[in-house]
Amino acid sequence: MAGRVNIIVATSAAGLSDTLVRLHRGLTDVEKPMRRVGVYMISSIHKNFDAQGRPVKWAGLSPMTKSLRRSGVGPGGMLILQDTGALRNSITYTLEGRDSLRVGTNLEYAKKLHFGGVNVMSAHTERVKSHSRTYKTGTSKVKSFSRRVPRREYKVPARPFILIQDSDVPVIEKIFIDHIRESIE
Repeated sequence: MAGRVNIIVATSAAGLSDTLVRLHRGLTDVEKPMRRVGVYMISSIHKNFDAQGRPVKWAGLSPMTKSLRRSGVGPGGMLILQDTGALRNSITYTLEGRDSLRVGTNLEYAKKLHFGGVNVMSAHTERVKSHSRTYKTGTSKVKSFSRRVPRREYKVPARPFILIQDSDVPVIEKIFIDHIRESIE
């Protein structure tokens, strides 16, 4: 048989048994790679905030939100979903059981921001200053009045921020492949 090379691999039964035990442990004890995936997914979700939406850009801020932020009512700039940073900073992961991972936030309003919805402003009365005037004597007079503000509804557009991106899948696969390799070495 010219041109062929035959390789015979001899292994002891004990060595093979140890390798199979390590491989079984690597396939069944997945807490370590699940934690790595959790940390990775938090960083991926933060990239969604940095990009103002991935793979599709989020809907822009409403004119009302822009005016509130300019007037100092909202502390954030013009970054979408990042007025205070609370939402972004609330993203965490938890292991549920031995083989399940939950990535998300516990903020009540997050669901509406992610999926969209309707905000309702109840009817109320507000006090309005119409103008102020300073007289030569140094005194000022402010005219004010009360007005009734009707109930209003306004749409909150969906801005999905907790997503697994296509680019995340190979990274997650590599985390598990590396875990299995580490288990048998």
